[in-house]
Amino acid sequence: MVVASTLFAVLIGIPLRILISRRPGWNRVVLGGANVIQTIPSLALFAFLLPVPWIGARSGRLAILALTLYALLPLIRNTYAGIKGVDPRLSKRAGAWA
Repeated sequence: MVVASTLFAVLIGIPLRILISRRPGWNRVVLGGANVIQTIPSLALFAFLLPVPWIGARSGRLAILALTLYALLPLIRNTYAGIKGVDPRLSKRAGAWA
């Protein structure tokens, strides 16, 4: 379950952060949503997700979704730090090659 949730978080979080780094207006919305999800206790998150028809039917799906949601905030923040840490001269040079 941990491997699946980490894979889903990487597939969602990194492209989302790259997209948001190009559209600065969405930064607050996505980081705010990830911060809110991070502050919800895990038992409460399970209680919120349990009534959802397809997800709440099996505990494995529920656990994978909860772990994926909790893994998004660190991935989003660290991807943003990595993108902002690149020297702007290097990113312009890479854009010229593409």
